[in-house]
Amino acid sequence: MKKHVSIVLVAVFLMFVTIGCGKPPKEELARVEQAMQDARTALVDKYTPKKFKECEKILADAKAQIEAKKYEESKNMLLQVEKGLSNLKVQAEKAHEKMMLDAQQEYPKLQGEIADARTILSKQKLTAEAKKAADESLANIDQLCTDIKKFMDADQYWEVKPRINQIRNKIAVLTGQEVKTPEKKATDGKNASKNSPPDKKAKAGHKKANKGI
Repeated sequence: MKKHVSIVLVAVFLMFVTIGCGKPPKEELARVEQAMQDARTALVDKYTPKKFKECEKILADAKAQIEAKKYEESKNMLLQVEKGLSNLKVQAEKAHEKMMLDAQQEYPKLQGEIADARTILSKQKLTAEAKKAADESLANIDQLCTDIKKFMDADQYWEVKPRINQIRNKIAVLTGQEVKTPEKKATDGKNASKNSPPDKKAKAGHKKANKGI
């Protein structure tokens, strides 16, 4: 009799534990994982990479909660990821449009900048070593331009801007110009108000370029 009562108590205890823990959110997890895959197909990870990584992190945390049998917490996280991915699809479409327009505007400008750089170099009296280095740099620039055109034709605009910046940096080095990054532009006004002297490194680089690459 006592043994029978013990078995019943254990069964009741297990029933309450099961009810208290709830069920693993298998359907929710499967839905979110499919949404993640759909987002990658839509190139959300390319056009909004930082926010997409945040969703990946939350999904990983949700899976950890499932392993710890904290199902309610995991459900809330999965819902957060699902809503986040839905918003990111809209943001990715806007980012794609902006990058496409920027690339279509900047690429022709870049071609003109490259032509100007060639003109400047043609007027400089360079040593044989400096001319060889300049020719190699120009060849590398031409290759980067070819890559940019391929990416534009393939609608992979997230690849374009980094290469345009890379080319402009190379042109600046070749012609002895000072490169203005977005961060530098933001601080130019402050530096001008203080009447600070020109950067010594920039002046040194300009003198070096005039003597030879």
